[in-house]
Amino acid sequence: LLSMLILAALAGGTLLAVEAVLAPNIQAQASAAVHNQASKLFAQVINAQVEKNQDISSYQQLMDLQRDDQGRIIMLSVDTRLINNFSTELLSSLEDALSHLADQKITVPLFAASGSRFLASFGPELPVRVRGLAMPQISLSDSFIAAGINQTKHSIYLNVDAELMVAVPFDSERCHISA
Repeated sequence: LLSMLILAALAGGTLLAVEAVLAPNIQAQASAAVHNQASKLFAQVINAQVEKNQDISSYQQLMDLQRDDQGRIIMLSVDTRLINNFSTELLSSLEDALSHLADQKITVPLFAASGSRFLASFGPELPVRVRGLAMPQISLSDSFIAAGINQTKHSIYLNVDAELMVAVPFDSERCHISA
């Protein structure tokens, strides 16, 4: 009976030691897989929305230039209705895509957690679950850059961020995606 207890304790200790070594590698592999999938989804959704809303990619449609009597630009104003409509559609599409990301089967080979490059593609596949933590967020920013004598380049950026929960058996981690 004592030898069986010692054997069970050794087996349990070995299992805990192996888990302590492999768990961070499994989590890192899972986070990388989820980050890649989510980044692809972001790119697809953003490209589809820009293609659908051609006005958003035209500076002349997006900005209203006010000029004085000599033709100099005195004011720039953005078409907020166009930006808000685009942002709303983009947010809705991103939320939908991220909710479907949870339905996708993402797996990580068990031996990828060993750290060995040779064994990285072998072993049973461990399922990885993705849970959306927060809604994607969109922010608008712009910049003015000197582009030569009496010339200025105006750039407008749409920043998209989201946070996902990557869950592997007995562990989870947050993953930040931005585009």
